[in-house]
Parts: sequence; structure tokens; C-alpha cells
Amino acid sequence: MMQEDSQPAQFFKPMLAVLPKEPDNKDSLVFSDAELDSLEQPEIKSEYRRREAQIDRSYEKFNFDAMYSGDMENPMGDGIKYSKDALRWGVFIIVSRALGVQNQDRELVKLLIPFIDMINHSNKALNELKFKKDSYNVIAGAKIEAGEEVFIRYGDGNLTNSQLLLDYRFVETDNENDQRGVLGGTLSKLKPGKEAVLLSSVEARLNSLKASPEEDDKILAKSESYTPKQVLCAQFRTEHRKAMESAAEELRRRAGLSA
Repeated sequence: MMQEDSQPAQFFKPMLAVLPKEPDNKDSLVFSDAELDSLEQPEIKSEYRRREAQIDRSYEKFNFDAMYSGDMENPMGDGIKYSKDALRWGVFIIVSRALGVQNQDRELVKLLIPFIDMINHSNKALNELKFKKDSYNVIAGAKIEAGEEVFIRYGDGNLTNSQLLLDYRFVETDNENDQRGVLGGTLSKLKPGKEAVLLSSVEARLNSLKASPEEDDKILAKSESYTPKQVLCAQFRTEHRKAMESAAEELRRRAGLSA
């Protein structure tokens, strides 16, 4: 990705022209510790740091600093500018846009496929993305009106907002997978009579949240006054809070504690 972005061949130029570019989207890719802490989800902070450490190791392995300063021969050709930001951008583009395709040896390979990678996500989408022989096809699951936006479900529609945030840098309103994320998939396996124990845990997590709903509502109502990441963090907290409240209500219902 860095090679083609530095020296775009004519064939790839139209595709590269529509991709989000560094440094334009740097603010959305890099999170500070304070921003990660504001999500109040230690698992996200841990996974984000793991990915950043992987980028650091890759950067050091290929000695990009020496390439960039001209102290060593660039194995990929002259004129290609490297930086850690550029490497992070390339990784993000692959993670967020590449699709799995079986090659002739029936091995799964990741490919960037123009146009299809621009279709947006909705967990409620009825349309399906299917690979047939040598092409990807979007199969409509319902009638589509002229001018209506077509959505597909990323990750087979099973992605929580934590996963969407890390992989795509957005969250989804009323994401039904978030309740599963809150309960860790335990609800379907929960033994009768154990609802109260799990309910106590969920309520404790709700009560421990530092950011108030009022604070997040203020950020979302006046989003133009805040940075994109502050708005994204507020959206995540709002949806995560809703998921925990929904999970708590379901546990109360199962335990016979609902009003």
C-alpha cells in the first residue's frame, strides 16, 4: 500500500484516489492513553496496544527509518517515502477493506477489491456479499428502491462495537451484538438460578462508569465543538451503556425481578 501510494501506477491511481489518506485521517487512527481510558473498556486498550506494538515491530524489522533517511538502499525502489504513520495507514486500509478470496490452490488470500470495499455496514442489512468463482456479488435480500443506499454486514453481522471501533473506527447505533459482548456469550448457557449473580456483575459495571449519560449527550449534541475521536468515544460509551442496561433488564426478566 505504501509503495503504490508513493508511486501510484496508472492502473491503481483511481482506487488510491478515493481511499482515506494520511495525514488527513491520522486523528482517527491514533488513540492517546487518555482517549483509550475514556472508553472504559480495558479490553479495547489492550488490543489497541497489541496492534500498535505489532506495527512498531514491523517498522523496526524493515528499518524504515534508515530507508527514509537514505542511509540504506531501498529494496522497493527510489522515491518511495516511508514513515510509521504511512505503515499504520497501510495496515488500517488492509484490515478495514481487504476481502478474503480463495485462490486456485484453495488458499484464502486477502485482496483489495475496488467498489465493493466502499459499501457501508449495517447489522440489520439483508443483503449478502458472496464469492462465486472469480467474482464477488452483492445479493439483494429485499427490494431496493432507486437511489437507496445498499448496506452489507461486515463480519457476517456478528461484530460488536468494540470490534467495529478497532477495525473500522466507527460504532453502530443499537448494535444487537453488543449485549452478547457484555455477557460474553454466557446468556444462552446460563444455568437456571444463576441470573442474579450475573446481574450483580453487570450492574456493578454500570455503576462504575465514570462518564455520565448527560456528558455524552452533550458531546453528541454539539459534535462540531469536539474532535472526531471525542465524538467517537462518546458514541461508543453511549452504545455500550445501552447494551449493559439491555442485558441487565433481560437478566431481571429471567430472574423474575422485572417490575
